[in-house]
Amino acid sequence: MTDDGGGKGARRLRRRGGLSLLLVVLVAATLLKPKSKPAKYMKLVPGRETTFLTEPAREDGTIDYAKALFAEAAVGVTAENNAAPLLARALGREPEWLTVPTVPTMPTMIVEFERGETAGRDATAVRAWLASIEPALELAAEAAKRDRCFVPPAGALFDRTLLAPLRESLPLAFALRACIRSADGARDAALADLQVALRFSRLLARPGSLVDAAGRESSARAALRGILGCARQRGAIAAGALADVAATLDRPPLDETLRQGLFGWRIEALDRMCAAYRGDAVETAPFARARERANDAKGFGGLDPNRVLRRFNAQWDRVEAALLDAAEPWEERAERLAALRVEIERTAREGEPSRKERPLPWIASRDEQADQIADEATARWIGLIGEALVAWLEAVVAVDRAVAIIAALDFSAETGRDPASTDELAPAVFAAPFRDRLLGGPLQFRRAADGPLEAFGPPDELVERVSRVVDPKPAK
Repeated sequence: MTDDGGGKGARRLRRRGGLSLLLVVLVAATLLKPKSKPAKYMKLVPGRETTFLTEPAREDGTIDYAKALFAEAAVGVTAENNAAPLLARALGREPEWLTVPTVPTMPTMIVEFERGETAGRDATAVRAWLASIEPALELAAEAAKRDRCFVPPAGALFDRTLLAPLRESLPLAFALRACIRSADGARDAALADLQVALRFSRLLARPGSLVDAAGRESSARAALRGILGCARQRGAIAAGALADVAATLDRPPLDETLRQGLFGWRIEALDRMCAAYRGDAVETAPFARARERANDAKGFGGLDPNRVLRRFNAQWDRVEAALLDAAEPWEERAERLAALRVEIERTAREGEPSRKERPLPWIASRDEQADQIADEATARWIGLIGEALVAWLEAVVAVDRAVAIIAALDFSAETGRDPASTDELAPAVFAAPFRDRLLGGPLQFRRAADGPLEAFGPPDELVERVSRVVDPKPAK
């Protein structure tokens, strides 16, 4: 009995000693483990398949996209045709006047004015604000007569970030002053203000992303609605105003505008991706997650940046192929874009079909992680493109409709009757037959009893169908 007890005790001691030794080895291994090295910072190689633009290149291989776009925008700009210096003087470098006073009467004024009714009956605050910025408005009106608006890089004239509020605030300021002048009976002065607002819609929105294209059309729509209100009040409009209205159709074809918009958005996306590669602050989730895998802020967490950018550009080429076929109806383009987004989201979420055949647990390779980052970024931008595409098409239809109604009112004033369609406006009003820019056909007119003249046609139904196809929400 004694021997057996001693044997058990010895065995217990040996087990405890083994466990203690194992614990010591584990602690030592932990303490002596070399510190992890930062992820390798892989060199970015400029090229058509990676950075898309190849110059001007920084030392790390990324492209200074802003400088490249500035150089392109500066071609043909002179001191005489550039509106930016006059706008800088109007702003006084401190654009407090861009802050529009919030008054309850402002929306009412604009709605009444668009309907051709008396506007601005109770607009004391707006009148005071317009009087305080009158010198700035006069400089802006002079700037609107020029052909170009080139804003150099930050540090000269004024910051580029002012362009967005200028697009909204300048046309709004002139439209509000038109409301006041119309209410005071100064219809010619009101019409002149609306012509200035219309010129700004073309001047301030240079070719850029689809957001810029939608903004340009929306700004023109706001000005045209004001001119339409003035035309309804007058019964007809002056020849100069009609020429300004007709000039809104003197722009690149829609597919060329779409091409420019997609190019601008590709550059913006690549600029953000290169910023993530450099280690700059980037809020886009795929890039942030990539950098979390690295021990330093630079690079894509040790992933090959060239592979990420090659994959992104290849996917973007598919986006452009889906949208830039001018022979295809807009609904089919939208359907291809929506299907492409679903496919890319699936590959980003689930991986290629071949990955599913692997035994679990599955650990993605670095190349697969790089592809996933590129696909997540592409899917995010496709969602933005879908939203902007619908907004752009809606604005295009609204501009065409406003132009047609204004011309029809001028026709009615001359003939004493309303036209049945835009086909009757040539050559009496337009030199060539009017055609909407989405489907290339005429628009029809109708007038309800004691109501305003309205324009309608197939483009309205087209935009509704496209908006139903393009889902701006991410797929679940």
